[in-house]
Amino acid sequence: MRLCVFLLCLFLTTCAAAEPADSHDPLAAVIEVSRKYQVLPNNTYRVVQGRELKLDVFRPRKHGPLLPVMVYIHGGGWVSHDKERATLHTLPFLARDHVVFNIDYRVGKGTAPAGVEDCFCALKWIRAHAAEFRADGSSVVVMGHSAGGHLALMMGVGKDNGACPGPLPVVRAVVNWFGISDVRDVYEGANSQQYAREWLEGKLDPRALADSVSPIRLVRAANPPIISIHGDHDPAVPYPQSVRLHEALSKAHVKNQLITIKGGTHGGFPEPEYLRAYRAVFAFIGIP
Repeated sequence: MRLCVFLLCLFLTTCAAAEPADSHDPLAAVIEVSRKYQVLPNNTYRVVQGRELKLDVFRPRKHGPLLPVMVYIHGGGWVSHDKERATLHTLPFLARDHVVFNIDYRVGKGTAPAGVEDCFCALKWIRAHAAEFRADGSSVVVMGHSAGGHLALMMGVGKDNGACPGPLPVVRAVVNWFGISDVRDVYEGANSQQYAREWLEGKLDPRALADSVSPIRLVRAANPPIISIHGDHDPAVPYPQSVRLHEALSKAHVKNQLITIKGGTHGGFPEPEYLRAYRAVFAFIGIP
């Protein structure tokens, strides 16, 4: 909750700074947000196993050239949570004049690797429909937290299995907030986590499946730029995973950066560290 309040304040501060007419009145900033931005919820991007998978669109109301796209993927250990819970994580990019697509995917015990497949399908839908929202769907930034960070990484380094038709957009950067890069590491052994065991539950060869969806095993020179933010005291996703991932990216000559939050837990960062991280993210991607 503290993070959500912080991001909302960051967003409102940005908007208020852009419109100085009545910057001393917080209500004026809130009204300005409602005038400048639009929410278009629950667009169905895929129907699978009788379930509609949906995404929300957040966009500036401005007219003019097509705006850049950021795709956000929520966390929850692949087995819980939904896009609504993650809405406020999208605000910093919305404030930087991106059209944001906040997507749901299949979660629950034994659903691996459905989330990976669903996210690729969402990217194809976004490319096909982005212009309807005055967005440029030819290339996207993909961002996620925790399991969403893993899925964002997979959108950059993984291979689409072709479950949905159509071309993919170019992933111009991945923003990985403490995402899992080695699924086997959290499935078994000293770093085993319940969420990973549940996601892979019932699979014939869970170890092979875990390896096939581990970004650390998919690093290659053609990967897009990747920036990660990770606390070095994270109890849910081992911080050394991000260290190893970025060492591998550097060895493959992929543009990358790791922002370490000293003493940071699983997203439990002090507010100044969030500011530092977002400034680094925008500088890495080249967003003013």
